[in-house]
Amino acid sequence: MAVLQKLKTDPSSAMDTSYLLYILCINCYQRILVQRDDQYGFEQFEKFAGDGIRESFEKEYAARFHQLHGPNYRGPSDLVTLEGRFAPKKTSQKNLELIEAVLRGFLAYAEGKKPQFHDISELATSVGQFSRPELRLVANFIKQPWHHDSEAHFSSLRATLKQNRSLLFELLEQYPALRQIIIGIDAAKNELDTPQEVLSCVSLDAGATGEPGG
Repeated sequence: MAVLQKLKTDPSSAMDTSYLLYILCINCYQRILVQRDDQYGFEQFEKFAGDGIRESFEKEYAARFHQLHGPNYRGPSDLVTLEGRFAPKKTSQKNLELIEAVLRGFLAYAEGKKPQFHDISELATSVGQFSRPELRLVANFIKQPWHHDSEAHFSSLRATLKQNRSLLFELLEQYPALRQIIIGIDAAKNELDTPQEVLSCVSLDAGATGEPGG
């Protein structure tokens, strides 16, 4: 807006051209970050989520929560419960960083200022105090097709699922306050890729060992 105001009061062909180029670049960049309304289904979304670009770009989440608030900016949210979904990462540190970023973004949105907490337990406790909207997270375990020509029945996917599940449950054990925020698990991607039996290792093994199940 400042650029447009400047162009109104002090027209400049150089600034006008630079601004147009900037808008064109942002538009091109957005096409590899955001799924359009004419692109349907999880497989289309996965093209955006799986290329690694969004992960390096999206470090803060407050703006995303503001987008979901509704038209009455100063009033209560249109949503009572906001369910966010995330894919568990391959390391505990990445899980911690992702969840902390989401919680910090939510508090920045809900309180109108960046939270000063340094501990994820304090962040989770503070997030749990909000009721409109309340934030709840679900861990998405991603299905993958079976490479039947090079492995036993979904052996690589089973190993990945168990590893990611264990890392997530370790995080919940280390920070119990997260249990009021991360409340479930789900399986994502094409239903034809992976039979449900393969995904059962995420919850059944967890229940057998006393870990949180889905």
